Amino acid sequence: MNDFSYLFSRADDLLNACNKGYVTSTPFLTPGEHRVLCERLVLRGANNRFFSFGGYEGAERNCVFFVPDFYESFVDFSDGKSALVQYCMEDVMDKIAAAKICGSGYIKLTHRDYLGALLNMGIDRDTLGDICPLDDYSCVIFMQRSVLDFLLTSLEKIGSDKVKITDYQDLSDFTYEKKTVPLSDTVASPRLDSVVSALTKESREKAKNLILSELVELNYLPCIKTDMKVEAGDTVSVRGHGKFIVKDISDQTKKGRLWLRAEKYV
Repeated sequence: MNDFSYLFSRADDLLNACNKGYVTSTPFLTPGEHRVLCERLVLRGANNRFFSFGGYEGAERNCVFFVPDFYESFVDFSDGKSALVQYCMEDVMDKIAAAKICGSGYIKLTHRDYLGALLNMGIDRDTLGDICPLDDYSCVIFMQRSVLDFLLTSLEKIGSDKVKITDYQDLSDFTYEKKTVPLSDTVASPRLDSVVSALTKESREKAKNLILSELVELNYLPCIKTDMKVEAGDTVSVRGHGKFIVKDISDQTKKGRLWLRAEKYV
């Protein structure tokens, strides 16, 4: 199971450091790390001392930015944190950059191809944000600005395909919607093992083994409780099978089972 103690300690240091008058930030966090850190900050009463941004609205991997305590006195929080994000946008852009990668058009490239090539160059995963495929031959990738110059001068191939990489400068107009395919099935109950079985088309026993082997994440955190209740809006990730968003579990059939409606990310 994940140990977030280092993340919490680092966040405490960043929160204290920003009181010197400047904005500080974490590297790109996984959705699970981001979730638990934000929950902890809110519980500690620091809700107006941080915001999250990953380069575009709806990003999966985000950096958490910490602001000095005196910002609370002149930033309007009536509409959430949007005013704070805009006020700190210069600091955000000093931290986050993006690049567009275009292949030759002859070889299809996937998220795994892009990520594998970058990691093989020695780039740390937490310096990289979302990788957003635009089509079969190109993508936009978000990263820490310190990585950008290295990629612009060093990245020449993704796998065996020669690629061109350019600085994607205007992030204000970037939007991205992940592609999904709909799935539906019936389940005996909203238990995690039953839902995993339906989503992966594996037996209930195989689904239990996947969960107990820590190969399943519920809302981006490992879950080994086979009887954990799954609800609409939950994200279920199963290693080797993909990631799913549960849209609905309701409407009993004549046999007393529940309809499961979900979408699989592709």
